[in-house]
Amino acid sequence: MRRWLVRVSLLVIFALGCTVAPDTSPRQSAPEESAAPPSPASDDSNKQAEQLPAPEVEPAGSSDDATKPLDRAGMERLARTDPVAFLEQAIARYDREVRSYRVTLEKRERIKGKLLDTEVIDCRFREKPFSVRMDWKKGAGKAARTAYVEGENKGKLLALPAGILGRLGVVKRDPEGDDAKASSRFPVTQFGIQNGTRRTLEAWKAARRRGDLKVEFKGVKVLDKLNGRPAWELKRVGYTKPEEDGITEATFYFDVGYWMQVGSRLTDEDGELVGSYYFRDLELNVDFSDDTFTAAGLNGK
Repeated sequence: MRRWLVRVSLLVIFALGCTVAPDTSPRQSAPEESAAPPSPASDDSNKQAEQLPAPEVEPAGSSDDATKPLDRAGMERLARTDPVAFLEQAIARYDREVRSYRVTLEKRERIKGKLLDTEVIDCRFREKPFSVRMDWKKGAGKAARTAYVEGENKGKLLALPAGILGRLGVVKRDPEGDDAKASSRFPVTQFGIQNGTRRTLEAWKAARRRGDLKVEFKGVKVLDKLNGRPAWELKRVGYTKPEEDGITEATFYFDVGYWMQVGSRLTDEDGELVGSYYFRDLELNVDFSDDTFTAAGLNGK
């Protein structure tokens, strides 16, 4: 009897063990969608990431833009979609990277209704202290060379007269006086690529506030006046009324490598030239000699 009970007990235990054992048949396996995703380091995931488009650039003014400089592709997207942000980024990069430069400026302006001759000027510029040296190669007016340093020479412009008067040596002039106003749309105190870009930004922001800013992105252009360096062309059109000096249309060129405003052409409602400015042969962060912006430097001594 005892042997029979033992046999029965063993049979029951065996049967119970068979009912609770996990079923490993395919019908009971976990569904495929619950499987863990592949590791980001896998070959397949890397190939997928390489095919993804680059993230879109956020407009300037966001919290990230102030700390994340854009690349060329990002700047071109801004030129197409947000020209004000494009200018802000160009100005920000200049502030980060540029402390001085030497450049050839070719300009032509209409002053008091009269279109002046083309001028070609060898310009040397330093940000701190704000310093400008100009040597005319073509189209000189009353001065052959000038120099201005903010905070020096009692605020005066140093000028070496053109022609025979140059033998008398350097004279001092009011940088914003009548002679200056008769020879240029802007005084030497407002000289510079960065100042030009800031004026453009100010005008575009004002137009945007009015709701009439319209800027067309014309792509990359190569101009002889810029020595063949590629530049983005942005053209502002659709002025609701003439702006400073009667401007109703303006085309700007920004160097693709430097992002600096190296060219501009401004016209009035009759299509007549108000001013054109081209900066070429640009050399950045030049260390000028001590006498570059002095009377001795102008005299060539």
